[in-house]
Amino acid sequence: MKTTYWAMLLMLLPSMAYTQTTEKENEFTMSIQIRPRAEYRNGALMPRNEGEEPAGFINNRARLSMEYKRSDLQMKISAQHVGVWGQDPQIDKNGRFIMNEAWAKLNFGKNFFAQLGRQTLSYDDERILGGLDWNIAGRYHDALKLGYADPNNQLHLILAFNQNDETKIGGTYYVQVGAQPYKNMQTLWYHYKSDYAPFDASLLFMNLGLETGDAATKNPMPAICKRWVLILLIRIMAGMWTVLSTTRWGRT
Repeated sequence: MKTTYWAMLLMLLPSMAYTQTTEKENEFTMSIQIRPRAEYRNGALMPRNEGEEPAGFINNRARLSMEYKRSDLQMKISAQHVGVWGQDPQIDKNGRFIMNEAWAKLNFGKNFFAQLGRQTLSYDDERILGGLDWNIAGRYHDALKLGYADPNNQLHLILAFNQNDETKIGGTYYVQVGAQPYKNMQTLWYHYKSDYAPFDASLLFMNLGLETGDAATKNPMPAICKRWVLILLIRIMAGMWTVLSTTRWGRT
């Protein structure tokens, strides 16, 4: 009888191992976030003038996120509805449910990867690039991220080019009002972490292309205004950062 039990167990082992491997190769997760927040503003953001009444409201974020992982491929889609209680009618045919994240990430091996689509760009203490999660809507970018990562070094190159709509002719004039605040972006970020001392250092270089022409005629003259930022962050102990930054404007 014992011999029969051992034989059955040995027959089941290959199928058990195959099931565990399959589960690791295909992973699907779903998350739901409901985040209401009540605010009473009595001089928030700017001092309240004499005679002005304070304001109060309740805003809400309803977010549905789905993420899929398999081997060297990772994908995420997230949509959300944000607004203030009472903002929409009870019978609403035009709901404001927008896609806040939609990206795919492919690992090429040897610590290299590429991530393409609408994504959060969050680095270091988020002074320059952050997810802005305290805001009801958050902050997202349509960009291509190329990167390298090992236990001690991380290097990211981020590229973005924005347009208001699909066009056949008429150039590439970009109206930033009500859209992304830049026409194009090039960002390089490097982070180093030491194994021998509590020391971290980051270097971030960002170049933004801003449209400065005539919006009425969509004439891109004068030339696009360029703004670049150089940030050096050094963390010697947990929670302590030294910041050296340079900002410069120019025209090209």
